[in-house]
Amino acid sequence: MGKQKNLILPIQGMTCANCVSTVERNVKKLNGVQSVAVNLSSERAAVSYDESNTGLDEIINRIQRAGYDVALAEGEFILKNSPDALDSERIAKDLLKVSGVRDVNINISTSKVSIRYIPTLVSQLEIRAQLKRLGFESVILGDQAIDQEELVRRKEIK
Repeated sequence: MGKQKNLILPIQGMTCANCVSTVERNVKKLNGVQSVAVNLSSERAAVSYDESNTGLDEIINRIQRAGYDVALAEGEFILKNSPDALDSERIAKDLLKVSGVRDVNINISTSKVSIRYIPTLVSQLEIRAQLKRLGFESVILGDQAIDQEELVRRKEIK
């Protein structure tokens, strides 16, 4: 038996109790998933699973196949020192290994790193810390205290 992992995913598109049971039923079908508890009011799914049998990508795919989605936040980080092409590849490759980071785009000419991530799994502070470990400090623009999941929810409501 592999390592037990617990995570909370923000789910988009649920409107009723039937939606909750649809998400729960579909995620439970995955091999290695021990439990799934979906809360309609908080729009979150708590999933407990065995990492050796399934992973985050499979869980997200199953949620999407059921007709729902996982809310993603977007963060933009301006690096103090400009990366070159090799640095960009290394940064993107390393950031994509961070649980919850789904997409990384780096603009070398502007030194901007745009990241789409799951806000319940990783925060902008953790992403900044990872960038710093890689040797690239980011400029702080005053967005550290912003609740990214709330921004995603507001955008969904509009």
